[in-house]
Amino acid sequence: MTPQEIKTYLSKPHRESPMGGHFFGVYSECPWKFFLRYVLGFQPTESQRYFIRGQAIHSGIELCIDDGFDPATGLSTAVGYVDLHADELGVDYEDDRKLVSAMMMEWTNEYATGGAKPDSARYTELGREVEGVLRLSNGYEISIRFDRVVRCRQTGRILIIDTKTTSRSISSPFRSLTQGVQAISYLLAGTQLYGEAPLGFIADVIVGKHLKAGPSVLVQRSPLITFSKYAGIQYELNMIGLLSEITQKVKTYQSGELPCEMLFPRSTALCSMWNCPFENICRRRPDPAVVPLGFTHDPRLSLEVLS
Repeated sequence: MTPQEIKTYLSKPHRESPMGGHFFGVYSECPWKFFLRYVLGFQPTESQRYFIRGQAIHSGIELCIDDGFDPATGLSTAVGYVDLHADELGVDYEDDRKLVSAMMMEWTNEYATGGAKPDSARYTELGREVEGVLRLSNGYEISIRFDRVVRCRQTGRILIIDTKTTSRSISSPFRSLTQGVQAISYLLAGTQLYGEAPLGFIADVIVGKHLKAGPSVLVQRSPLITFSKYAGIQYELNMIGLLSEITQKVKTYQSGELPCEMLFPRSTALCSMWNCPFENICRRRPDPAVVPLGFTHDPRLSLEVLS
């Protein structure tokens, strides 16, 4: 793939969908965090750095696969994405560039070219960055974006592969995958999109950290995650209930009938577990008109989206 083709790809906008699975995950983890992030639109500045790293890796993997699992294409794309956002990364730009480069090379070594049986031998690629919609029985729609959809050559069934990047321990994303709702929402949406039930869902977790000695990277693939038919029915009922609950709470807050603390209570148990990026503004009532230090204003929620 030529440098110009990579540059053209990187010029495409990458946007977070306001009604994606993360939307509900945040609310389930902590309603107060959801209120700060989606109702008031406060986005931690440091989160943008992690978003850029994640998009760089996603872009690199996509073009690496498109170019016949070419590691050079993946690396050039990932680093090129970081270069495009050098101003946003600021003084740590070079460190982020080195870290993304190391993360991308580790993934290609593990799954693109290395190992006894790389992905090119295991799977037939059906699509990358595939846009889908999970339609609930009451008419609500949840936007889904599949990082990779493949067909397993051994079983003949489709498989959904997601990529997770983090600077935390490897256990955090694995725990959220097995206990959260993303995997099951992807499997249900995959069934609707492809007309067949996927074999399951797996995630490639890439941990990247800055250390004094240089970048530290660990790549690990999750076990196959599946759910029963009953779990799918229960998930849909829960999502319908959550959407109704969120919609009513936002309307009540905007009407001024009840204070935000009563509508969106804090989940204090998670504060110590996850090192929440909102912890510095969590204990005081926020002023919607004043963006706190260390945050930007990035509204993503609207009542029209929920209606």
